[in-house]
Amino acid sequence: MNSLAQCETVAVVGMGKTGYSVIRYLLSKGKDIRAMDQQNNPSGLVQIQELLPTDRLCLGALNETWLCAADLVIVSPGVDVSLPIFQRVRDSGKRICGDVELFCQVNQVPLIAITGSNGKTTLTTLVASALTKAGKKVVAAGNIGLPVLDTLAQVDLDYIVLELSSFQLESVYSLRAAVAVVLNVSSDHLDRHRTMADYFNAKMRIYKNATHAVYNHELLSEERERGRACCTFGNSADADFYIANSTLMYGNKEMGFSTDSWALHGQHHYQNALALIAIIHALAVPVLYADQVLKSFHGIAHRCQKIAEFAGVAWYNDSKATNEGAAIAAVNTLAERTSGRIILLVGGESKGASFCELKRVVAEKVDFVIAFGNSGGELYDLLASVTSASLVDSLSAAVSLADALAKAGDVVLLSPACASFDMFNNYKHRGEVFTRHVQEVSG
Repeated sequence: MNSLAQCETVAVVGMGKTGYSVIRYLLSKGKDIRAMDQQNNPSGLVQIQELLPTDRLCLGALNETWLCAADLVIVSPGVDVSLPIFQRVRDSGKRICGDVELFCQVNQVPLIAITGSNGKTTLTTLVASALTKAGKKVVAAGNIGLPVLDTLAQVDLDYIVLELSSFQLESVYSLRAAVAVVLNVSSDHLDRHRTMADYFNAKMRIYKNATHAVYNHELLSEERERGRACCTFGNSADADFYIANSTLMYGNKEMGFSTDSWALHGQHHYQNALALIAIIHALAVPVLYADQVLKSFHGIAHRCQKIAEFAGVAWYNDSKATNEGAAIAAVNTLAERTSGRIILLVGGESKGASFCELKRVVAEKVDFVIAFGNSGGELYDLLASVTSASLVDSLSAAVSLADALAKAGDVVLLSPACASFDMFNNYKHRGEVFTRHVQEVSG
């Protein structure tokens, strides 16, 4: 792909935080910009209106004339580049990429690139924290919240820890990570990627041109046979990094660290921990800094977060579980910790998922399901065949019913397995509303 320096006119699709950062960057490079968004009042519009005149903005639709006239088209991650309009743009010989591609074309700082269906924000946070403890100057950016182009103004960085979604990866070509990892892959975003193969392949793009590849042993591919430096982590003793009898292992050697001293426990927490350790090891940074972080790390809000306990019932907010893999991980973790019943709250926008694996786990480990949202009926029909279930019309009603059902020793878990956009602004909003309702029923 040709560089931005060879382009004069640029079309920016999608406003919001990413679009705003792209427009600021392009203006600093003297580019002629046209910006558009399919929403009439997108987030970030006020700030963008301060940068661009009205005749350079198109709201409520995509302007195909502008797209085809531009030398380069920059799309935000939430924009589906498989839409027919973008195919026509490609057919006209125009190039389409995202902000991560612009960043990679000019970035000189070593990158740790992280993706996965679940846990990638947690892993990104852990890696940045461990490297900071090791005395490195680090910033975390990308899908975690800070637009990647905004990191270019920071000086003397030792590393940038880059969280990448499949949407970001499908439009990047120049990524050359010092270390790359795919934490896990489970069914998600099939409304956008169409098939699991397409989704998986988008994730695996992170390894292209990587100096060192860190693999989940379950996802190990032929890359290991291609001479690239790599290592693996996983549950199996065949992995390079694994846990045996609460002891961290590297091959057949004990590394001198125990999971007993870590703040979080459960298989999905251990997966994050092992990936962290593999990354730190690949960077030749002492693993003790990873161990120090794991001893004090208590998780991130809306990720299997214990928010209340009253009348002997523990309430967990796992609103970030926007796919079935995340919900399964939460159920498995809490099933390991409790001898009481699990009451699971699920529902929202399904994004094309089938929920077959969730059904199997619910049959084994969940005592009652409360379904809500656009996919509530679908989930109720599926899960009522394997456990007790109810269908309600709101999250408030789900909390009230869970409160009426729960007894001392039980766990109530909001782990929706769906996106939040049917009823909420985002997963954070959903988690905040859930927390407020729990506070209300607790008195």
